Order: sequence, then structure tokens, then C-alpha cells
Amino acid sequence: MTDTSMSYGILVRLLAARYYLISLFMIGLLIRRFLVYWCLRHFPGPFLGRFSVLRIAKAAASRRMYAEMDAVSKKYGVFLNP
Repeated sequence: MTDTSMSYGILVRLLAARYYLISLFMIGLLIRRFLVYWCLRHFPGPFLGRFSVLRIAKAAASRRMYAEMDAVSKKYGVFLNP
């Protein structure tokens, strides 16, 4: 066996292991998101808010978090006491 074919085999194995680990990580993230959704599914609120915090991050970045929380509280009711 030549040196180049041996290094090519090692490279293929490393790439396969890398993609395997990335896919395991992604599956773990999906399972975690599903479990969070499953626990909170009976609370009313924005549908996309169950999966992402982008709406809250945008409101916080624009310094209008108070208005966003007030609008959500008026629409869905208050669940937390400040």
C-alpha cells in the first residue's frame, strides 16, 4: 500500500466521523427543541415564539421590550407577575 492511498483513507474516515458528529449534534438540538415545545404547548402565545427567541431579541435590541411584552400580555393574558 502506498503512502498516498493510506492518507486518503484516513482523510475519508475523518470526514465521515466529522459528519457523523455534526448530524448527532443537530439531532440532539432538534430533540431538545421538541421537548421544550412539548412542555410548553398548552400555554397560549405566538406560535413561532415557542421555537425561537428572535422576536424577543429584536424587541430588546430596539429597546422596545416593554411595548412588546405589553402587547403580548394584552393579547394572550399575563402568566408572570413582575
